[in-house]
Amino acid sequence: MALEELADEVAMNGKRPTTEEIAESLADGDGVVEFDGVQYAFGAPYTGLAAAQTLEDVLVALYHLGLSDGSSAANELAMMLLDRGARLPGDLHSPDCG
Repeated sequence: MALEELADEVAMNGKRPTTEEIAESLADGDGVVEFDGVQYAFGAPYTGLAAAQTLEDVLVALYHLGLSDGSSAANELAMMLLDRGARLPGDLHSPDCG
């Protein structure tokens, strides 16, 4: 999803890169996508998530966004999905431990 979002953003300036091209560009770890002679610095949250190779990388990206608790992370991911037109199977609720 994050790779698709970045490809869509780049496409606003002309050609659309593939998700593989976005992933390859992010592989160097600088958070900058280089495509067709132009550099794009998107920042969080999509760049960190798009560059993630493992579940641990995803969790680190979410932590760097300030989403260190599960509720905040779930809500942020849900908003990203909704922004992309996804339908969620239910509602998200914050846990009540009190």
